[in-house]
Amino acid sequence: MTTSRDPGHPDGGELPRHRPGRDEHPDPVAQTAERPRDALGRFLPPGVAGVPPLELPTSLPPRAALAAAQHLLDTGHPFQAHEVLEVAWKSAGDVERNLWRGLTQLAVGVTHLARGNVRGGVAVLGRASANLAPYAEYPPHDVDVAGLRGWIADRVATVGRADSRPPCVTAGPAASADHQFGGNESPGTLVGRPPRLVR
Repeated sequence: MTTSRDPGHPDGGELPRHRPGRDEHPDPVAQTAERPRDALGRFLPPGVAGVPPLELPTSLPPRAALAAAQHLLDTGHPFQAHEVLEVAWKSAGDVERNLWRGLTQLAVGVTHLARGNVRGGVAVLGRASANLAPYAEYPPHDVDVAGLRGWIADRVATVGRADSRPPCVTAGPAASADHQFGGNESPGTLVGRPPRLVR
C-alpha cells in the first residue's frame, strides 16, 4: 500500500492507495473498513473494537445529509460527520459544491481540534469559512452559513487565547504539554459546543 496527496480532499491529507494484484479486485472502502477506528477516526490496533464504519450510499439528499451530520457532531463523532458531508459534497452540482466542501471542512476542522491538532484545525476551519462565505446571503437548504462562520471565528479566537500565553519553562514536560491547550484546557474545550448546521 502506498500513500499520495489528494489536493481535492478537505484536509489535503494522505490517502491510502492500494495496488491490487493480478487476480485481486480493488475495494478501497473495504480496505479502510477492515481496520477499526475510534470516534475521532484514528486507527486502532488490530483486534481492538472501534466505532462501526458508516455504510453510506453514493449520494444523500441534502436534508438527510445535514440531519445525519448534525447527529454525529452532537454525539461526538465529527470524523463520521465529515464522511457523511463528503458524500454530499462529491455528489453536489457545481452551484452547491463549495457549500458542501465547506461543511465537510468544518467537520474535518472539528475533528482536528478534538484530536488536539490545533494548527491543522485552525487551517481547515479557515478554508471552511472561505468556502461557505459566498452562500451567506442566500444559503441553500437553510444551512446557517452566518452562524457557522461565527462559530468558526469563535473557535479560532478560543484557540488564539489558549496559544497566546508563553510556554511554561519552569515546570516539567507534562505541564509544558498541558500548556499547549492553555493550561487546563483540553482539546474538547477548544471544540466547545458542536456547530449548528441548519437554522
